[in-house]
Amino acid sequence: MKEQYPDVLAMFGDRLVLSYREKMSKPAEEIFRKAVQKAGAGVTAADCVYVDDRLDYVEAARRVGMTALVYYSHPQFVFWLRRHGLYVPQLVERMRSNGPGLDAK
Repeated sequence: MKEQYPDVLAMFGDRLVLSYREKMSKPAEEIFRKAVQKAGAGVTAADCVYVDDRLDYVEAARRVGMTALVYYSHPQFVFWLRRHGLYVPQLVERMRSNGPGLDAK
């Protein structure tokens, strides 16, 4: 994610939780609870989105109540975000520039 989507990750600023920075490992549920806490006051796990290409990590996020996606391709990621009411122009533009059905890598 860091290499492919730096512009998108930058949108989250200091609310972005990265396991290596937190010195925690996934799929320990503690890292996901930390992410919810860092998201801000009044934010619940159900308000948070987690995306990973590893099913075991996605399942751990779901266990704490997050909405989570197993990442397979860029178009799948963009469509999933849209289905959940999230629109990220940078992601849509990247998909358009790579042509329909092509993964943006």
